[in-house]
Amino acid sequence: MIFRNGQYTKYKGFHLMIQTIRDDDDKIILIWIGKDCPLKQFYYEKAEDGFVSIIDKNELTNAYLVKTFGYYKGYKFQIFSRSGSSEVSIATSELLAYQRLSLIKIAENWFGEDVMPNELESTWEEYFETLNLPLPDDIQLSQ
Repeated sequence: MIFRNGQYTKYKGFHLMIQTIRDDDDKIILIWIGKDCPLKQFYYEKAEDGFVSIIDKNELTNAYLVKTFGYYKGYKFQIFSRSGSSEVSIATSELLAYQRLSLIKIAENWFGEDVMPNELESTWEEYFETLNLPLPDDIQLSQ
């Protein structure tokens, strides 16, 4: 199971991950995660473990930021997929969760651990604006 976090766009009918090269660059990297990419201009990139294409930033008509959240032992966490692992990383800034669940301190006010996806009580995605572009028509802004 893949838990998405990052910038995405709906491009030619497909939801693709976006990576910017530099903030001031006018190029965007589109990433298709998976084995078979139906988009002809994409090429396999081992570092991304998927297919990529570089396009002009002005070709993007929409973009969105996605974050995946879930509940673990009654506390809300952000969830991150781990490449090459069946576990996921969970993280929170909630001090009470850190204390009660004996979490690892990742950074200042950021705590977490690795768990199996089936240990999560529920999961969901939240969507936000990014790159000063509208959201795709099938994505709704999270409250």
